[in-house]
Amino acid sequence: MAGGFDAGQALRGGVGDRRQAWEFIRRFAAAWATPLAPGDGVSRDAWRDYWEFVGGCGAALYMAGFMWILYMAIEPYMRRRWPEMLISWARVLTGKIFDPRIGRDVMLGALGGAAMAIIQNGVNALPAWFHVASIDPARTGHLTLRGPAGMISALSYDANLAVQWALATGAFLVVTRFITRRDWLAIILSGTSLGLVVLAADNLFIAVPAVLLCAAIVYGLLFRFGLLSVAVTLFFYFVLRRFPLSFDFSQWFVWRSIFSVSVLAAISVYAFLAMNVGRTIFIESDDDG
Repeated sequence: MAGGFDAGQALRGGVGDRRQAWEFIRRFAAAWATPLAPGDGVSRDAWRDYWEFVGGCGAALYMAGFMWILYMAIEPYMRRRWPEMLISWARVLTGKIFDPRIGRDVMLGALGGAAMAIIQNGVNALPAWFHVASIDPARTGHLTLRGPAGMISALSYDANLAVQWALATGAFLVVTRFITRRDWLAIILSGTSLGLVVLAADNLFIAVPAVLLCAAIVYGLLFRFGLLSVAVTLFFYFVLRRFPLSFDFSQWFVWRSIFSVSVLAAISVYAFLAMNVGRTIFIESDDDG
């Protein structure tokens, strides 16, 4: 309700960026609708398929509305208090994808997401190496084990989840900053609160330091490089956590690992190229030839 009130205040006061908000929601809703495609073809029960599709459309509309309210609630405050957090985000929404700043933020987000996945996957793998209790193995997303349509749906779902959590990260920071009036205290409180929400194990001695380290990565990127970098970080993290990862070609799911890693590699290559727009990457020496 507080978010709705803040969004209403932003609209009435004319301080919210409506054009960017609607552009964001248009793309968000389109991406959210992708997982509605059946992962293994249409079943024989057409009536059930129809109502599943209707339910999925309703969920997409609900999430689009919720995200619009959240975006309109936090965007004016972030733009006024930390405008650098929204620079690359705004450029993406306006279609300027080959921008050096966007490339830099995407690349750093990719590195941050890989680091978080290594930390959390390492926590889940500890029982295989040492006598550690109360830690469950990482769980693979069910969509990733289906056919090609299911894997595309899984990628779309992870992308949407990354955007949702990126905005939630910004919302936590805005609320704690409004309460504490100190940036450093807001970072500590919001990072700790958000980290404890996503504990990956019951063994608190191991899980708490791991999530706090991940929270430090997220909020460090948010403060230094902005919202886009955090969204990319979370996307890489979700993909590396939910997709099966193996390069053992005797395993039946290995091509799913190759697919997911190839997508992440393609994003990294794009980020590298965008970072170097207008620069000569390979310079020939005058002494050659």
